Amino acid sequence: MGTVGSTEVKVMKRLVDILAKSKHKFIVSKGSKHEEFELAENMWGEASIPQLDILPLVDLVIFHGGNNTFTEAVYFGKPMIVMPLFGDQPDNAQLVVEAKIGFKLNLFTVTEKELLSAIDTLVEDKQIQQRVKSISEEIRANSNLDVVVERIEYVAQNPKFPTVFESH
Repeated sequence: MGTVGSTEVKVMKRLVDILAKSKHKFIVSKGSKHEEFELAENMWGEASIPQLDILPLVDLVIFHGGNNTFTEAVYFGKPMIVMPLFGDQPDNAQLVVEAKIGFKLNLFTVTEKELLSAIDTLVEDKQIQQRVKSISEEIRANSNLDVVVERIEYVAQNPKFPTVFESH
């Protein structure tokens, strides 16, 4: 959940309890209040983690939707579960939903069933994985920010993606 989302200890404890029931393993950025809660056996975490080193190694990203993690997850081709709080986060969550590269869930009301089902879907759904991988490949091939934004918007507006993009 990154540094912002992890400051709410009660919410983090609840998420840890839910994720502890998953068959998957998790890497957690515990944030500034890292000493106030423990992780389950299927988790490893620290106050801060080297996100750019870890993102290429994970199957999906669960976060609050901030621009940095959003762009890094897209760059590395990772499906996402976004639990937005404020600012740019709801917009990024909506892009994830529209591009069909993940899910938007409510951090405060998400149920165990919803979260665990979303995780399993993203780990198992080859179409979602291919879609986000295709976006990642397009982004990596283009260093022009305007082109990158155009491609993400294209995917969000075209549900039959992946398709071949026209050359500019």
